[in-house]
Amino acid sequence: MVVPSFDLTDSGGIGLVFTRGVTDAVLLAVFGTLVFRTLIAPAGFAALGPAEARFFRRQLAAQARCLAGLALLALAVWLVLVSQSLAEVTAFGPTLSAVWTVIRATSFGHILVAQSVTLLALLLTLAAAKPWDRASLAFGAILIGLQACHGHGFGMGNPLLLACLMLHLLAAGAWLGSLPALAISLRHQPPAVAAKLARRFSPLGIVCVSVLALTALYQAWVLIGSWGFLTGSAYGWTALLKLLLFALLLTLAAFNRFFATPRLTRETTGRPALFYAVALEIGLGIAILLAAGLLASLPPGMKM
Repeated sequence: MVVPSFDLTDSGGIGLVFTRGVTDAVLLAVFGTLVFRTLIAPAGFAALGPAEARFFRRQLAAQARCLAGLALLALAVWLVLVSQSLAEVTAFGPTLSAVWTVIRATSFGHILVAQSVTLLALLLTLAAAKPWDRASLAFGAILIGLQACHGHGFGMGNPLLLACLMLHLLAAGAWLGSLPALAISLRHQPPAVAAKLARRFSPLGIVCVSVLALTALYQAWVLIGSWGFLTGSAYGWTALLKLLLFALLLTLAAFNRFFATPRLTRETTGRPALFYAVALEIGLGIAILLAAGLLASLPPGMKM
């Protein structure tokens, strides 16, 4: 079997691909934390006293603010690297000029500006005296929708493919992006509260996995196109790697759902076991997002 060439010259090199993957991961974590705060955490709030519930809510808001700040930094680094790659410059002055040109004259720059404004609006809602959970969640969803516009669907002018990628990223954010918040909660909340949160999380995970599988199938059908391209191209090999990682992630998620979660309140070792399993899920999720960043940087089987 001949290993295909992974030529990333036109995509700015491995550093730019890695930066894109990290940016995807941070943005999904922002959205996932907001999903957890709005849809999952209320089950924990109800099981805690008023003071503990307020502290838990503040913890989640602080986590979302930190992630939003990291997302702004990641977008800025991504913008600089893309600008340097397009203009083929590295010096400070020419880089500033290239950044301004990208912001002003490219769809990539326009989308990035929209994402930055959305993040600033999100930070305002998170800093409000009264919780604006639904407004924060809406801004998070807009942020993910804009991230989908950096993908092949937008570049190909295919509205259905773009909508499919938006759903794919929203599902990934709601599931994988909320795992850090779940892991922190499992670590610090009482066992009874942690069990409620884990049980509340399971139905969300099932829905998200279903959406991810269906949208991935459609994207594969449109972007890969043939068995020969799947097995004989860098894009196809990366898609297969992503599929393998996803299968491993599903296996681990099933273990958590059917074995680790029921043990949470019955055994003293239940909470550490579930925490480490969720941490491993996070690691696999990051690997999948890096593979997705590579996919987005490689030419698909269908013409753009």
